[in-house]
Amino acid sequence: MRIKKTLKIIIATIIVVVVVVNAIIAIQAYSLSHFKNDASEIKPNHSPSVGEMIKITFTGLDVPRPQVKQYPPQPYDSIYIPCGDDKKLHGWVLRTDSLKRGLAITFHGYMEEKSAMLNKALLLKDMGYDILMVDFMGAGRSYGDQTTLGYIEAENVKAAYD
Repeated sequence: MRIKKTLKIIIATIIVVVVVVNAIIAIQAYSLSHFKNDASEIKPNHSPSVGEMIKITFTGLDVPRPQVKQYPPQPYDSIYIPCGDDKKLHGWVLRTDSLKRGLAITFHGYMEEKSAMLNKALLLKDMGYDILMVDFMGAGRSYGDQTTLGYIEAENVKAAYD
């Protein structure tokens, strides 16, 4: 009889722990995929206090919306690319002065924006390619405030390609 009661307590405890851990994971996933305009920049060498770590654990990390950090050193066109249902991606077009070999499209990574690809874009431009540099949704002046870590961004790539 006593063993049954102890077993029930252990199972109930395990269930509560699993539910709490999954809730914390869901909060973390949401916070890491939704950018905030008013969040402060995340510094690589920042060492959060114990209080900050506890807050982050239960409320998630405030991830700042990626904003343009630098601009091309030469003339460029600023464009908006339709991306369905009144949504628009922002991009820059850098045109080469030499023989045109085609168009290269650059896309940035997580927590970045189009200027993060500027060095690579300029190399491609020097090789004779026109460059389209695109901000994914949630970055720069593109629509939205979230990332799906590639799921909807694939549609952004297709819209830029089209």
